[in-house]
Amino acid sequence: MCSHVAWDDPGCGKDLTAAGELAGAMAESVERDFPDGQYTDVEDSAGQVVKAVNTVCKLGCYGMGSTPPKTDSAKLRELCPSMSTIASLAWLDFETNVSDW
Repeated sequence: MCSHVAWDDPGCGKDLTAAGELAGAMAESVERDFPDGQYTDVEDSAGQVVKAVNTVCKLGCYGMGSTPPKTDSAKLRELCPSMSTIASLAWLDFETNVSDW
């Protein structure tokens, strides 16, 4: 998603936030509409997207989070692209599970 942009690019932060919100809403919908657990793979993969995006937000990458990052910007230049790659892979897994649904 954001591995080729600056660690503080706000556009990437908006994209990641949207992905996390969509995955979270999907997880809530599946849990509500299918309480018997027949779509736990969709729910679980959505949860992984939310978890990855929340981690990126807590780090303060891509202008996310309400407070300035506490981690040194030199470290964030390396860490943020890696974390966004994890979020991207979680998103791809989520997409696969939804399309199999």
